[in-house]
Amino acid sequence: PNRPPIIGFGGAFTEASARNWNSLSDENGARDALLQLLFDPKNGLGYTVGRTHINSCDFSLESYALDDIDGDFELKHFTIQHDIDIGMVEMMQRANSIASGQLKLFASPWSPPSWMKAPTPMDTNNDDNNNSTNDTTIFEHAQTMLSSAEPSCLRDWDSASTENSTNPYAKGWALYFTKFLDEYSQKGLDFFA
Repeated sequence: PNRPPIIGFGGAFTEASARNWNSLSDENGARDALLQLLFDPKNGLGYTVGRTHINSCDFSLESYALDDIDGDFELKHFTIQHDIDIGMVEMMQRANSIASGQLKLFASPWSPPSWMKAPTPMDTNNDDNNNSTNDTTIFEHAQTMLSSAEPSCLRDWDSASTENSTNPYAKGWALYFTKFLDEYSQKGLDFFA
């Protein structure tokens, strides 16, 4: 049959999996034993693919972004420190080592940071009597990273009001991916997608 080859099988590196992995004892080798069962090409399942999330996802304890500073289009405050602190980076590094450096990693976002998003139907305001007005026009941007199932969730931008014709939200979101890949690469983790 004419079909693309299967590049491999694997699992997800999420905040939830990192927290569970970190709950295992490192002193008796339980963390590495688990990763060997999954990623060792000779004595385990030989997983060769790993997916992770950019920003939080549905397997995170709470919603978070890697740069939550409104208007930081140059992403000067971007950091993967959250992923380091919860152990996702270390878990991925150790899995890749067990897989002899052959782990194919890919990343996907759940949502842009809320400041890059247009207001959503979840962004409501209450009137003076504490009744919901469902008026999203008063919000400049989304209040959370939730409710962004549509790819058109980035904020619109009026190019006629400035000299720059490039949408800074789209440009910032593209830079977000680059920063993510660069910071993970500095930790020895390169992504193929």
